[in-house]
Amino acid sequence: MKYYLILIGTLMGQLNAQDTFWDVKNFSDSGSEEPYHMEIRNDTVFVWGRGTCDEEECMQYYQYGKDGKLIMHKEYPGIRADWRVELHGSHFYLPISYHSDWYGGIDGFRLGKFNLQGDLLTTAKYDLDDLENAPDFDADFYYSYGCIRYDERIVVYGVLIDEVGDTEKWQTCMFWYDETDLSLDTIILTTPFENTFRPWDALIDNDGLLTLLVEHRIEPSAGQRDCFLVYAKYDATGNNVAQWDGPEDSGRYLHSRMALAQDNSLVMSGSFVSEAPYWTDDKLLRRVSPDGEILWETRIGTTYATDFFSYLDIDVGSDGHVLGVGRVSSAIGELTAAYIFKIDINTGKFIWERFYQDWNSRHIFLDNIEEFSDGSLFVTGSYRYNLEEDGVIIMRVDEDGCLEPGCGGHKHHLAGEPVYDYLISNQSMWYFQQPDADGHIARHTFFHYSISGDTTLWHDWTDVNLAPEEPLQDVNMLPGLYLLREAGKKIYYNLDGQSSLIYDFTLDVGDEFVTDYTEHPLVVIESDTITLSNRSKMRYWTLACTENSENTITWYEKMGTYHGILWPRDFCSGDYGDQKLTCFYRFERFAHMNPEYDDCLTPLTSTEDPGAYHSLAAITAHPNPTTAHITLTAPPELHIQCTELLDTRGVTHTAFHDKSSEVTLDLSGYPSGLYFVSVHTEEGSVVKKVVVE
Repeated sequence: MKYYLILIGTLMGQLNAQDTFWDVKNFSDSGSEEPYHMEIRNDTVFVWGRGTCDEEECMQYYQYGKDGKLIMHKEYPGIRADWRVELHGSHFYLPISYHSDWYGGIDGFRLGKFNLQGDLLTTAKYDLDDLENAPDFDADFYYSYGCIRYDERIVVYGVLIDEVGDTEKWQTCMFWYDETDLSLDTIILTTPFENTFRPWDALIDNDGLLTLLVEHRIEPSAGQRDCFLVYAKYDATGNNVAQWDGPEDSGRYLHSRMALAQDNSLVMSGSFVSEAPYWTDDKLLRRVSPDGEILWETRIGTTYATDFFSYLDIDVGSDGHVLGVGRVSSAIGELTAAYIFKIDINTGKFIWERFYQDWNSRHIFLDNIEEFSDGSLFVTGSYRYNLEEDGVIIMRVDEDGCLEPGCGGHKHHLAGEPVYDYLISNQSMWYFQQPDADGHIARHTFFHYSISGDTTLWHDWTDVNLAPEEPLQDVNMLPGLYLLREAGKKIYYNLDGQSSLIYDFTLDVGDEFVTDYTEHPLVVIESDTITLSNRSKMRYWTLACTENSENTITWYEKMGTYHGILWPRDFCSGDYGDQKLTCFYRFERFAHMNPEYDDCLTPLTSTEDPGAYHSLAAITAHPNPTTAHITLTAPPELHIQCTELLDTRGVTHTAFHDKSSEVTLDLSGYPSGLYFVSVHTEEGSVVKKVVVE
């Protein structure tokens, strides 16, 4: 048996001060490796998955140390493994099938019992047709999705499929095995309302009930479907004691996961997208209380139509918050990255999220996340070299999801030459003070128009009237197009068919910038980077007029200028106009505030209350600066729902408040420096600068 260790990039095989690392391993003879399930016990990592043996799919079993070193690897020619594994005591259990079973049609559920050295001790398979007094269901195929230990029994859950003419009947079932000798204890057939009813995940809740996460799909007529992601609960005697029917959604669920919170609520992952019912992307997290109330829903991954998120695993960490992994992709940002995130269990708000991209591969799928005893995180997934060959990627990151200390920001690079992160991107939002009315705020976003060769075309779209002096509407503020060339490093503005260069992000200090966009040549007098509030970096260029060198304009590569994407053409005369940037957002997360402002208002676009702007503007933060506590006070008619404190590491600390008009935050444990607090209300939000001394 041959195996290979593949090292990629300068980080591979190296440990930093926090013993974080990433690595790619390929043990199968032709790749195609995918880790289905992972657990950590006493800081040893156990991983189960699939690979290839003798050019056929086979089961893979790994053990890793905390440092990422391989302790043991075993492969099982002729055996296929299912998704969910039960690790208990000195054994692990999982549903398996032999190749002979598979090629002849799966005619029963087979459970395998292994020791921790990976030896297969015994198996048992049961078919309804072999049982006395079997349930009245004629099953042609058996598909299991996993198993779980419950009351000294191992429960295998899956579906039975009866092919009847041109239709199929699906039946969710559970086979309960005795954990000692794998003798059959109980068979439970759930009762579907109609059509498909299949389980994706299982756990034992804090009341000791076996809980199944179930996809319930109704197809009343051809081409139509209604989908529900629900849960069903069973007691130790196999009785169905509770079921949450859930809201109606249209979509398709593929190996969705759930996690249990400390208060017995459930966090579920699923794909709830009505426009694309056949997508297999997980796009939402939903937290459901024990009595069936939806407490929050959070969209996962980037938030644009051209982007998607998939391959989700979730867990609840030792601090009670939600951890998750997957893959995030953006057609506009040329991003296909490993995705790791942490979400506040109380509010559904992101505490942090990281995108890790290997530009040599561009295909990383993270499938599993677990926490070590010291709070660091271990993740596993698939690393694709090409369309036919996969390896297993492993990563250990710190409690903030970082490979490098205090990494901050979203996008991080593992290896290869990163694609340029250009200015005109629908991953960004700009908030500007409007020049034509007191207190008017405009939100700018960009709409991708078309791609042709090296040219990308964009429309600028703006929500005017975010302050509610006039009815809300969306208008196209700029009739022209932006054109991106040289991988987005040069940006042109197209007006009446004439294109003018307005940014050249290839310039160095001393270079001249000449364009018909502005009358006078400009010269670069300074270029460096600034750190955004989320700890990511952004390069800037300061240019001076050759005619009036005291007049300067500063470009920011992701943001434009403080005077607008279309900076004032005649600034050389000293006329910079009235439009001013207040705040800049990346991936809908606050990233930067204009130093001229102490706060940034973002009223809800749905409000028509004429007092909304003034109420948000009246929110105060005092004392500021502070050495310990800061009190946020809103007008009596405005309730503070939650606050998000962005610290010096770029980590968001979210607190949920009981709709009070005044809340106090304890900052006594924070290092001195500048912080930003987002105060969210029912009318919108305001970001306040806060200084801790």
